[in-house]
Amino acid sequence: MSPQEEYLSIIQLGGKVEASKIDSLFRQLPPNLPSDMLGEWNGGFFDTGHPITGQLREIKWIGKSFKAIEDVDPVIIDQGGRRMNWGKWGFANRTKKTIWISYGK
Repeated sequence: MSPQEEYLSIIQLGGKVEASKIDSLFRQLPPNLPSDMLGEWNGGFFDTGHPITGQLREIKWIGKSFKAIEDVDPVIIDQGGRRMNWGKWGFANRTKKTIWISYGK
């Protein structure tokens, strides 16, 4: 099974999954070009037991918005049926080799 197929299988099965398993799969996936990331993305999360899951549910996190290569809203929430930038966590940046998102206060 390819890493992509295994990733999709974990999503379909649901339930608890080890964070190390998810990390291993992500490391095997091919990289995306920054331009491939542009647009509105719906998100989800794996049940790894991490405490952030409860917070994401509480704020009604639904995804990310890549408005431009260097303009990213990493925490989009559902506010009355509208996608809104939460604006309290994180930012995004781009280097020559990667795009990264930092979550923190």
